[in-house]
Amino acid sequence: MKSNLLLTLALLAPVAQAATVPNGSFETNTTDGGTTYQTLYNGFAGLPGWQFSLDEYGVMIGTADEAYPYKTPFGTWQVDLSGANNLTGAWIQTDVTDLTPGLQYRLDFAIGVSVNWLAPSGSPSLKVLTGTTETTFIAAPTGVIDWLNREVVFEATAPTMTVRFENTSPVGTGLISVDNVSVTAVPEPAEYAAVAGAALVAFGLFRRRNR
Repeated sequence: MKSNLLLTLALLAPVAQAATVPNGSFETNTTDGGTTYQTLYNGFAGLPGWQFSLDEYGVMIGTADEAYPYKTPFGTWQVDLSGANNLTGAWIQTDVTDLTPGLQYRLDFAIGVSVNWLAPSGSPSLKVLTGTTETTFIAAPTGVIDWLNREVVFEATAPTMTVRFENTSPVGTGLISVDNVSVTAVPEPAEYAAVAGAALVAFGLFRRRNR
């Protein structure tokens, strides 16, 4: 009987619906032959699902080595928006699909930050745009690379919306990478209320049957 109650409560629990983020961990790619890094140059088409600024600042980092000791814990590849010369202004973006207009969604992602070992000039910063909503994250790295999990909650205004990550760090700051991007629906408060009410009813029936 107890197992039946637990099963009932599990079935009643709200399920967060995930929207579709194509290639959110950048593991699907075709490089020019290297495994350490790949410059996102004008005309490069090896990162499906993503568009990027055509200024050659962005670098897709793969297997870490002495030149790029910035390993990601989320697979093999990440996108470094500071590039090889610690520049600023690079961006990547993707179209998130399977959204329901009017619902709240949570954009989850990881930021990798590292100080410029030559001459640190400030803290890395990343601007995130979800539709018309703009959020800026500023981080103070302490080691070779620190990975920080961050989130942005936004309301879907269309079935497909563009999400953009842009490097807004001062020039010479250091590395700022993006990885592990996903979007999940945020359950409405009414859903939790309905589940709570149903759980109380189920619990009452359970106690009555066991008297």
